[in-house]
Amino acid sequence: MNSFILGCPCGHKIKVNVKEQRKEIRCQNCKRYIKVPESPKLMTTQTLFSKKNDNMIGKVLAKRFKMESYVADGAMGKVYRGTDLILKKPVAVKMLKLDTFPNDMRERYEKRFINEARIGLELLHPNIVPVRSVHKTKQGTMFFVMDFCSGQSLRNILIQKKRLPISETFTIAKQILAALQVAHDKGIAHRDIKPGNIMIEYSASGIKVKVLDFGVAKIFSEVSGLEQQTLTKTGYIIGTTRYMAPEQILNKNVGGHTDLYAVGALMYHMICGTTPFGGTRQKVLKSILRATPISLKKLCATHFKVDNVPHIVDAIISKSLEKDPRKRFKNARSFIQALDYENKNGVWQYSLIAQVHANRFLGKLDKKARVVLPVFLVILVMFITYFIFISPSFQREYYVAEAQKMLTSQKYVAALDFIISAEKLGNDDKTRQLKKEILLEAFMLSLQEKNYKEAKYYAYLLQQTDLVFQQISIFLEEEAFIDQIEKLIKSKSFAEALGSLKQKVTEDNRLRKERILWLEKQLQKKE
Repeated sequence: MNSFILGCPCGHKIKVNVKEQRKEIRCQNCKRYIKVPESPKLMTTQTLFSKKNDNMIGKVLAKRFKMESYVADGAMGKVYRGTDLILKKPVAVKMLKLDTFPNDMRERYEKRFINEARIGLELLHPNIVPVRSVHKTKQGTMFFVMDFCSGQSLRNILIQKKRLPISETFTIAKQILAALQVAHDKGIAHRDIKPGNIMIEYSASGIKVKVLDFGVAKIFSEVSGLEQQTLTKTGYIIGTTRYMAPEQILNKNVGGHTDLYAVGALMYHMICGTTPFGGTRQKVLKSILRATPISLKKLCATHFKVDNVPHIVDAIISKSLEKDPRKRFKNARSFIQALDYENKNGVWQYSLIAQVHANRFLGKLDKKARVVLPVFLVILVMFITYFIFISPSFQREYYVAEAQKMLTSQKYVAALDFIISAEKLGNDDKTRQLKKEILLEAFMLSLQEKNYKEAKYYAYLLQQTDLVFQQISIFLEEEAFIDQIEKLIKSKSFAEALGSLKQKVTEDNRLRKERILWLEKQLQKKE
């Protein structure tokens, strides 16, 4: 048996082929995951849609839009290619398929469908497919009309090419982010950024990107004037698993940062050819919440033998995939600016790389290490602070206090030693003032004792803070010299006194000249 049919609770049928190992299958209609019987275990799935026998083909809706062909199925409706009979241009028509949903889900999906149409009418940007009008058939089926997008989905491109060049990836990402920034500015989060919701058109003028399907978008702010509604069933996760942010899985604090994570996961897929986490749905959900994805650079080097991924590219995508929304880029604008890394200086690049490596290292630590490491760092900072800042401060205060005690006891030499030691640990107004006070007291005492050499030393120290003592120092030098001459005269060493005077005499020093004449007369008498 090569295949069998598996039924979904929503009424859809799924064809199962024996090729690939799966434990569960996602219905492309209601997006539920269905457990697969133990045998067979190998399969791929394909939801069976009636495309050829679709009774909508050929019909004209609202007397204006002719249904030409079936295109695809979305989360809530079927998409057809149509023709606007008035404007003679192709359009895309999305019809709500309420008949395939259980009765308890119909009202919720109808509200969500209307919500998508309102958001499409609100958002106007070259990279967003605009909704032109909303209608209802006679049978009560709702549909809205959009511009038809030429090109192909990013999903089909990745199936064909597997991987895209970094430059092309960045070009696509910038346009997606530009569209998302418009939505975020109006308080709207897309919540389902994935390859299937990105249309790419290649032309001679370059790559043109369109973001599709705001069907599961969340209005997280009332900036746009749209009403915030809770249209998600309790315990039901909205979005595509492999591109979900942690807060989206937990359904907490979903906002613009949630889409930035999805864009990072999408870029990872485009460059590597695989999503950040793989495996069963449950395994992917656990990995998104707990694990750190393999480095983009390392994965490409290991699996594709390609080592041309710059460190900064790895860092940019890793930052967008941070589990904590606060560690991601602040908004889509800052993400776009980071993608222009070639225009950034080296300091910015190195700081971002260092930041990402630090977060990646901390993410690999177990719970105990995450507690112990911060405690260790706090203790280390305390020790450094004590020995570099606190301890010298206490020691300086001790020296200042001892200097004050010595000053009170008139032990000026000891006081000066203490205050000089305090200066080495830090000089402030209090220390400078106390030092000046000590020097003045010591200076005055030296003068009283006629110890001119010592007084001159204190005057020299004082002249560093007061220019008056520069003149006093010169005066004291003269007094010390005269004192020395007088001592020589008292000891009747006239020849030596005369020689000292003649060495330093100047023309304007009348007193010295008179002493020289007197000493010469004394020497003549002695002879």
